Amino acid sequence: MTDHPTSPNSFSRGQIARRFLLALVISTSLDLGLSALNSYNVRIHIGLFAMLDALLLGLIVAPTFGLLYATRWIPRVGSIVQKAPWFTVLAAAWVPIALVRLKRDHDALGLLIQIGVAALLLGIAFLEVRRGPRRPRWTMEIAVAGVALFVLALAHNPPLRGRSMLQDPTPGAFSPASAENPNLLLIVLDTLRADHLGLYGYSRPTSPRLDRFAQTATVFEHAVSSSTWTLPAHATLFTGLFPLSHGADYSPEGIRFNLPGRLSGLPLAPEAVTLAEIARDAGLATGAI
Repeated sequence: MTDHPTSPNSFSRGQIARRFLLALVISTSLDLGLSALNSYNVRIHIGLFAMLDALLLGLIVAPTFGLLYATRWIPRVGSIVQKAPWFTVLAAAWVPIALVRLKRDHDALGLLIQIGVAALLLGIAFLEVRRGPRRPRWTMEIAVAGVALFVLALAHNPPLRGRSMLQDPTPGAFSPASAENPNLLLIVLDTLRADHLGLYGYSRPTSPRLDRFAQTATVFEHAVSSSTWTLPAHATLFTGLFPLSHGADYSPEGIRFNLPGRLSGLPLAPEAVTLAEIARDAGLATGAI
């Protein structure tokens, strides 16, 4: 039976459902894949996380998909949707990703990426319409779904530099610590109130692991920060120097660098020696997360 592009009955329910599921799989894979590239660490079961993410994305993919297919009632426009099934699937899959990125990225590069993706989708639509109506091949849809699922699986543990440090170490893989070869771990929690930690008497279980660690560690009950804001205080932690010495503080002579939405100040003095440099010179393997 020949499909009529402008006929409201030219789409079968099975065809629409299959394309919607494909759009949802692609959208979920894109979302988790981009999150993994931005070093977002999945801390729950990847299958459960993917299902929750798909449910949230479906709230946007479904109306977008329905809106695109509703154009079949519009003369001439409906024929585009009929002739361009991949444009419909990919556009519905990208819309929720685009909305999130437009909300987060306000720089020129983010806007340029959005324009590039939109141009690519329009190019796909143009090529599909120009080649004429063709029956969608199940093999192609299965192949695309397979690639999307592969990206989804890869997002669980992407091969990024330093990513292995986010996982539990293999028992026995490293030599035991000694006085000559110690293990140094510096955990920094910015803008954290001591009176909201269990080890300092807070009633709610906000820090169970730190509480257990404190039972066998030295706990300081009186400590004063070297500064009132993040940059100089952290520079002091890493160098052991006061802000007037390491230089990472407000600039008395004006702004040297200014990050959007952040305080302005001076960078760390080049001659300041950090704990990481001392460890490196001592032959220790260093890293930061």
